[in-house]
Amino acid sequence: MGATKSAISVDAFDSEEDLQKYLAQHWEATTLGTDWKLFKTRQFDTHEIGIIDLLAQHRSRPSWLVVELKVLKTSDQVLGQVLRYMGWVKQHLAAENDTVDGLVIAQGTDTQTWYGLKCLPNVRMMCYRRREGALELSEVTNPAFDRALAALAGLDRDQRLDLLEKLKRLETTR
Repeated sequence: MGATKSAISVDAFDSEEDLQKYLAQHWEATTLGTDWKLFKTRQFDTHEIGIIDLLAQHRSRPSWLVVELKVLKTSDQVLGQVLRYMGWVKQHLAAENDTVDGLVIAQGTDTQTWYGLKCLPNVRMMCYRRREGALELSEVTNPAFDRALAALAGLDRDQRLDLLEKLKRLETTR
């Protein structure tokens, strides 16, 4: 999993709308804000196929970013939703040579979504985590690995050191 890229103050999210409002207000404080500027500060209504949670344009290249937010865990249905919005942006907003990328931001994912992402080179996923009043965004790699990291995060320092010692002993017995 990629290193944590953003850490900004956050309250609990009760809905996708709360997450969307928060990210829109704090966009510049995230690593996404480094390369991407929001096209609209809030949702973008296509008036045809639904409402895009966040839509951004790249700051230095001809590229668009469709951001779909999920408060909890995703399902592979979100991939179809992102692709639908990406196609709409490609048809109605992007210039002929512009690229359109998709980004799903959720608290977690499932195996089906993870495998689906493997075949969609223009779509990626980031998970957010609320920790000590901060919002952390990190790239998704494998749901099993994400669950293991979440379990490790629940351990205190002594428990982590004990686990590390056990793993070292296990490695030397191989």
